[in-house]
Amino acid sequence: MAADLAPKAMEKNQPAQPCVPQPCVTIEEDPVKQRCEMDYWEAVSKREHGTMGNTHYKKIYTDFFGIDATFYDGKKFLDVGCGPRGSLEWAKTSVERVCVDPLARKYGLLGADAHDMVYVQAGVEEMPFPDNSFDVIASINVSDPTPRDGFIGARLTKA
Repeated sequence: MAADLAPKAMEKNQPAQPCVPQPCVTIEEDPVKQRCEMDYWEAVSKREHGTMGNTHYKKIYTDFFGIDATFYDGKKFLDVGCGPRGSLEWAKTSVERVCVDPLARKYGLLGADAHDMVYVQAGVEEMPFPDNSFDVIASINVSDPTPRDGFIGARLTKA
């Protein structure tokens, strides 16, 4: 399993480059961060035989926070930094399910295009939505590729 998570070699017969991202640089600006993230998700997809599960997200968004699933009924729901699994697929009664991720287009290669939600390629720094566009904003794992402390919370409260 650890071998699956090793970075890919850039060219045939070339040793894999370590995933050492540049500090204080967003994933959009750092091709190493992008490659490392895609390598990780490709390894997950391979380990899960090409169909990455997403049923666990409902429990995260409901049980973990003590919220009934009906809370999301009729709501515009945004997940920032969602990854390719389809984190909002379970929220069928939401009127909008939108995922923002800097690698959204690349996630289509991993099956995200089949999800019944909208993927928008953007980082938290440049989300293309006017203020107050969503009723519910979630982010499970967005802080690691975002270099500026405090910025994430400030930007999420506006969307």
